[in-house]
Amino acid sequence: MSRLYIGDDYTNKVTDQAQCDSDPDLAYYSSPRQVAGGPLAENVWKCGLKPLLRSDYATEFDDSEWQRLAAVFPDGVCDWSKPGVGMQPAVPWLDYSGGPGGNPCLRPRVLFRSSHPIQGVVHRSRHSWSRLT
Repeated sequence: MSRLYIGDDYTNKVTDQAQCDSDPDLAYYSSPRQVAGGPLAENVWKCGLKPLLRSDYATEFDDSEWQRLAAVFPDGVCDWSKPGVGMQPAVPWLDYSGGPGGNPCLRPRVLFRSSHPIQGVVHRSRHSWSRLT
């Protein structure tokens, strides 16, 4: 857990999550997208749409409310069960020598050499490649 400070007291670190949650300045609030079902990561710029279906909602709408909702969202509502429009998995280690867009590298490349014993060395960790600097 990261260490936080409450108020103007920067000498006493707070590591108790309950104490942090009780401070209104540190309390977590959901975004409108999250309340609507969007991901916590907030990484969807444009969502795919699905048609409005009354069965998708726990609330019962009368006909006038449903018509108003349909008028506000004529093309449908976000379908958070699918990735965002144009989303794709990240491709690490791209080579842009051939132009825009890049091509995946077959292996990580040392980006520069240095006389420093560690600087410029590519290091393989358990999860990914990284450059030590």
